[in-house]
Amino acid sequence: MNPPTPIRLAPRQTVSFAVGRGSVLHVVHGAVSLLASPQWLAETLITGEHPLRQGEHWLFERDGRITLRTDGLRAELTYQAPFTVAATPRHLPRLVTFRRWQRRMVQAGNPDLPAPVTPEIFSKT
Repeated sequence: MNPPTPIRLAPRQTVSFAVGRGSVLHVVHGAVSLLASPQWLAETLITGEHPLRQGEHWLFERDGRITLRTDGLRAELTYQAPFTVAATPRHLPRLVTFRRWQRRMVQAGNPDLPAPVTPEIFSKT
């Protein structure tokens, strides 16, 4: 998981932001109302307001937007997003370099390179 991000809310303050699946919201001090993003369930729009008090946490099961609202007192929370892994494979830069080299060789008319092979499924018979 990524390091937690502190959130401080003044009395009667409302804040809205996007959350990711697997994120965790923890109430360190005070109390908040969590308004989850609405979802469709059997042709019915479900919206939910969940009160969270000091020491409680909320695990987000899906991506969406939430709204946090404090009532009369200030609140301190931490938001922790899940760790994300880069989608780029380690070999991709080498493959790009090889394809550029191959393209240059073909454009230069290098006789040592074999002619491109067309798979049988694409050839007309």
